[in-house]
Amino acid sequence: MAMVGILAGVLSAVGGVVSAVGAMQQGKAAQQQAEYNAKVAENNAIMARQQAGAEQSKIARNTRMRIGAQRAAYGASGFTVQGSPLDVLGETAALGKYDELVANYNGEVRARGLQAQAQQYRLEGQAARQAGRIGAASALIGGFGRALSV
Repeated sequence: MAMVGILAGVLSAVGGVVSAVGAMQQGKAAQQQAEYNAKVAENNAIMARQQAGAEQSKIARNTRMRIGAQRAAYGASGFTVQGSPLDVLGETAALGKYDELVANYNGEVRARGLQAQAQQYRLEGQAARQAGRIGAASALIGGFGRALSV
């Protein structure tokens, strides 16, 4: 009967070690997944800024084309680019610049949100890793506690 008790104690201790290793691995895997998600979010932030830059360039090009078309229309009609036509050209340029700034702002807002999301993923990963360590310690203590009580 004593042999059965010793065997049960050893198995309880081994079970505690196996549970501890599993808890550590689970925490590590969760942290790795969170780090991957953080890197994806950071890459998306970079792309958001690049897209905003491309949108700004497109808007600037379209604005220049509109101003060129307006100048050509004024020239064809015999108007000089003074007074009201100049005001219209100035307004077109100002609205184009405003649209560029809005595109940049929207891209930056999106990028910063993605960077915040990346930071949140990293914090979750650290918490998961810590939870794995706590779970491992708990499993070891429980396993050895059961082994000693047998």
